[in-house]
Amino acid sequence: MALSNAMGTLTESFLGAYADRVAQVASICSDTAQTLSEFHGDHQRMAAELRQRLTDQHEHLLSDVSKMRADRVAQVASICSDTAQTLSEFHGDHQRMAAELRQRLLSDVNKMRADVQTDHRKARKIWTDFSAEMQQRRAGKSGAPSKKTASARGMTDDLTVIAGIGATRQQRLNEMGIHTFAQLASSSSQKMSKAFGAFARAEQWTKEARKLSSK
Repeated sequence: MALSNAMGTLTESFLGAYADRVAQVASICSDTAQTLSEFHGDHQRMAAELRQRLTDQHEHLLSDVSKMRADRVAQVASICSDTAQTLSEFHGDHQRMAAELRQRLLSDVNKMRADVQTDHRKARKIWTDFSAEMQQRRAGKSGAPSKKTASARGMTDDLTVIAGIGATRQQRLNEMGIHTFAQLASSSSQKMSKAFGAFARAEQWTKEARKLSSK
């Protein structure tokens, strides 16, 4: 009888302990399921937040890229506009310079043409005077040669061979009565400077004229 009671008590203790273990396992399973559920929820929220941050960063990056692109386009347009304006101004300056150069060249050509025409008229007059004298000689009517005739016979030198004397200055010298190297060599430097200004190289002219007249 005592053994039967002991076995019953042991069985009841064992069954009670088993029930406790089952309850504990059920509690652990419940806690684990709840923890997993909370972890899954946290994971979902973290994933959603990460996706939102990535989306915001992507949109912000796209906005920055678009702004940078617009700025670059504006800068390129400004550079193109400035370049076009610079080229236009350069073209205008080039046109003005070309027009000024053409005008100067035309003026120089006209002056040279006038000098050539003047020299041509002088040469024609000298030749006409010389021809008239020769006709008088052939007709036996030649008398003492005049000053102009003497010039035509070789008493007029080409003063333009002297550096600094052109056709215009030679004409001025002829008007002063200077037609030969000898006459120029005997002229005073003061007279030359007074006639042609301070920039006239009078001493050099007279020095070179003396060399040419002695040949």
